[in-house]
Amino acid sequence: MRILAGTITSPVLAAQIQYVLKLFPQAKWHQWEPAVSDGPREGAKLAFGRYLNMSIASIKANVILSLDGDFLSSGPGHIRYQKRFLSAASFEWAGR
Repeated sequence: MRILAGTITSPVLAAQIQYVLKLFPQAKWHQWEPAVSDGPREGAKLAFGRYLNMSIASIKANVILSLDGDFLSSGPGHIRYQKRFLSAASFEWAGR
């Protein structure tokens, strides 16, 4: 058996894969990404002179422009960002 996955950032998913590998000692786990997603880090270096990782403290904007990056569906913290974005959107829509 072979397991092919993209980059795993979830500790729970990584633990589950490790469990499957223990159940099936001959199984192999491979990770592969079709394209390296260094765009946001390279953009930060161009803008700020050094490599930075994106972190959203709070979402107070009415409009968000995301170029070549989907902060709501991938990357570290994306579930937290989804919750913040949706709670801010729900609050905004409730007031209209």
